[in-house]
Amino acid sequence: YHYYHYYHYYHYYHYYYYYYCCCYYYYYCYYYTATAAAAATAAAAATTTTTTTLLLLLLLLLLLHCYYYTAATTTTATTTT
Repeated sequence: YHYYHYYHYYHYYHYYYYYYCCCYYYYYCYYYTATAAAAATAAAAATTTTTTTLLLLLLLLLLLHCYYYTAATTTTATTTT
């Protein structure tokens, strides 16, 4: 019982640690997107749009990965307990 209890809390800690990392990368991606958009203002409009779109797609993929990973971790922790 104690082993599984510890295992559950390990996953719980890992879940929050990964969530914190996700928030950190989300902030970094947002900052990078804003910086790239500001720096590319002088460049062609097409290039700016393409760069911003690609960065936003990357951010979306990261958030989706975050969502599915945390959902899987929560399911594992609940099942194990």
